[in-house]
Amino acid sequence: MNKVALFDFCETIANFQTADAYVRYVQSHSAPTNNGVRLLYTILNQSRILGIVRRLKPKGSIDKRFILKQMKGRTYEEMDRLAEDYYKNKIKPNMIAPVVSELKRLQSEGYVIYVISAGYDIYLKYFVRDFKVNGLLSTKIDFKNGICTGLFDGQDCMFEYKIDYINSMIKGDHSQWLAFSDSVTDLPMLELVGHPVVISKGKSQKWAEKKGFKQIVWNK
Repeated sequence: MNKVALFDFCETIANFQTADAYVRYVQSHSAPTNNGVRLLYTILNQSRILGIVRRLKPKGSIDKRFILKQMKGRTYEEMDRLAEDYYKNKIKPNMIAPVVSELKRLQSEGYVIYVISAGYDIYLKYFVRDFKVNGLLSTKIDFKNGICTGLFDGQDCMFEYKIDYINSMIKGDHSQWLAFSDSVTDLPMLELVGHPVVISKGKSQKWAEKKGFKQIVWNK
């Protein structure tokens, strides 16, 4: 495939970071569970211990892993029901209009659209269905026998791992592809393609200017 467009999701299509916010949404719309894990995370976050771990493993998603751990024991049925609500009530009203317009334009021109995101598949699938996106490569939540383990299923879809996800699923001439992201952490994905586009809130980003990347600057 040569007419391919890759879209990051958080702060690229949606105007906020969606993964941890989904966990908070589930917690606020259902009975509380795993208060001990939540308390431990709060204590570690306020101490120097978690800061040391962040520095030692900057790509380890340590905060995200702790927050997801709070979902352990919940059923897939409950989390999926709340994921659909979360998409409708929180994500869909908070999309970045010029990026959504660009996605639709590319669809009309015959591009194959993929969302490549560290957001969770459990709610992103509703965006994919709603906007008739061709494919989704994202971080997955692990379930065993319909019960959440509180762990990732596979690698967190961030940094260089995004390239592993892409190469495992999509073939074609990268030089003709487009990629859209807001963040320098997606530099591996942006540099993979021939036509990188950076999504910038309010003003141009210096790192993108230095790279010579095209930018879409948006405002609320």
